[in-house]
Amino acid sequence: MLVDFKYVLALGTGLYSALTFLDRRVLPNLVQLDSVENNAGWACRVSTVTQNDARHRMFITGRAVADYLPEIPMDRYDLIFIDDSIASEDRARTIHSVMRARSRTSVVVIHDFEVPQYRRAANGPKERFVFDAFIPHVGILWDGGTLAKPQLRELRNQVSAAANTSNAADRDSWLSTLSCRIAPQG
Repeated sequence: MLVDFKYVLALGTGLYSALTFLDRRVLPNLVQLDSVENNAGWACRVSTVTQNDARHRMFITGRAVADYLPEIPMDRYDLIFIDDSIASEDRARTIHSVMRARSRTSVVVIHDFEVPQYRRAANGPKERFVFDAFIPHVGILWDGGTLAKPQLRELRNQVSAAANTSNAADRDSWLSTLSCRIAPQG
């Protein structure tokens, strides 16, 4: 694995992302996945699938996710995943708020990073890397030391090579395809 994340914050949650974070093959040492969702129906759907995993907590807010962020202790999370809101303006506001409040040791992952508004809102971190084999793109932002760009480039090459033959939503297939690339080093 490239990094051993233990505390993950998902701003906006999905069936694919939540189940991937909770998959012990992906994050074997995950202690807590906190999800913030402002769509109660969607939160219920995801919670139904993850309810048997005590590591997952769902927080539902009736407000924009960006407006909920001051209530979150951002410095406790190793990884912050942003995939909230239907309106791009709302997600851009979430991204901008996270960039201001995040711990400098957190890795921030932004779904749909091909959207120029999201790229502009994601200022601050020294490093950035984009997985662009598929649309939507995924942006990864961090300050020095956490991730190694050569490993990310190799992983992106493997994803690109498998992109034409793999189902993007088939987590088991991807884990099999990439297992040698995300294995612990050394």
